[in-house]
Amino acid sequence: MKRMISDIKSFNDRKTGAPVEIDYGGPVGVVNLTNDTDNKSWWTFTEDGPLGNGTEAKVQFELYANGAGIRLVNIGVTNHVPFESTNTVTEDDKLFM
Repeated sequence: MKRMISDIKSFNDRKTGAPVEIDYGGPVGVVNLTNDTDNKSWWTFTEDGPLGNGTEAKVQFELYANGAGIRLVNIGVTNHVPFESTNTVTEDDKLFM
């Protein structure tokens, strides 16, 4: 999952006054939590495979602009269901074409 833009913001830390840069754009982090949180790792498409329907995950959001909005930060996959490609088209599918 990718965000459309790079959105780098520069500001000073409220506690230390040090300059900070945060990129509010870029891809969402996908974490592999299928082997418990103590053994977590970044999800890799080549090793772990694509996510299929029924995959269960935890999500992490952050508030921005003094609570005016939320932003998806990370997805933690807790139960992976592999993606299964079906190339058949049913009558119901034709309604959306």
